[in-house]
Amino acid sequence: LFFVFFFVPSVLCAQNIRWQDWFHVIRKPVVKTESPAPILFLLHGYNRNEMHIQDQFEWLPGDWYVVVIRGCLPLGKNTWCYYDVSEDRKGSIPAAQRDVWKHLSQWMKLKTRELGADSQQVYLAGFSQGAMIALAIGILFPETAQKIVVCSGKLPNELKSLTWDAAAIGKTNFLILHGTQDKVIPVSEAREAQKRLNAIQARVIYQEYDCNHEMTPAMRLKIDQFWGK
Repeated sequence: LFFVFFFVPSVLCAQNIRWQDWFHVIRKPVVKTESPAPILFLLHGYNRNEMHIQDQFEWLPGDWYVVVIRGCLPLGKNTWCYYDVSEDRKGSIPAAQRDVWKHLSQWMKLKTRELGADSQQVYLAGFSQGAMIALAIGILFPETAQKIVVCSGKLPNELKSLTWDAAAIGKTNFLILHGTQDKVIPVSEAREAQKRLNAIQARVIYQEYDCNHEMTPAMRLKIDQFWGK
């Protein structure tokens, strides 16, 4: 059972995006324990919404907080994105995209404290554009989450030219999953992300699947194993 909370962005414009909060859905733990519950943040794909990624992760443990975050920019009827992807294709990322990474990281830390969740069991997972953001947060703000799932994503172009903090990133565990038949984001992009993380001796598990741009039951099983469930 998910509980829905509506929040309105404080300012939203094409050139300068700032948020006081994000529209999100929370599933509170249905299994009560004496210890603080783990918390998982989910980010959906481009031209999708929070219900799509929520459905992909409906099997998640009942003793966790699960927070599904909707993108801030509308694309169509009930479809959203976190930022425009056209600039990333050019290799030039405007400040608004960097703001998404920074503000989401800050917001997740605040939400973890607000809910009283376990700050040592913070997990982040994304699909497609959400996976790109999850990967960016794991590289730029690795203290945000202990485990990060990158499903059908890629490295944002800007990160490819930056020097990464290997010591900080080394404390985070990454799981990268990708379909070899993916026509949206080629599997070569996932392999490049794995190569870059391996080069700094990051903790990364990489797995390919014979599928398109999607999440399969085999991927879900791998994610369960990654969580340690």
